[in-house]
Amino acid sequence: MCSVFLNTFTLGMVIAEAMATGTPVIASRVGGIPYMIEDSETGFSVDPNNPKEIAEKLLTLLSDKHLRSKMGREGKKVAEERWKDEVIARKLLENPSSHHL
Repeated sequence: MCSVFLNTFTLGMVIAEAMATGTPVIASRVGGIPYMIEDSETGFSVDPNNPKEIAEKLLTLLSDKHLRSKMGREGKKVAEERWKDEVIARKLLENPSSHHL
């Protein structure tokens, strides 16, 4: 249905996995997380210290099937464009000097 992430421990991978499965994400605006989510497009970014905002975004997704579906599709598309293994391999091969392994 949707995923809510407020802790930063291993969060990047969990958000990427949720997006890859077409699950809209609600995640905190901390660290690099805001760069992963396109707010109101692939999910919602929220202040982790604002429970009212978190609840509002959760209720928004729970009450709007069309929005959940749209955000899920967009998230999956973004995940495939950014994190699919073939995409990462191609980027590494195209410019190997810009990546440190």
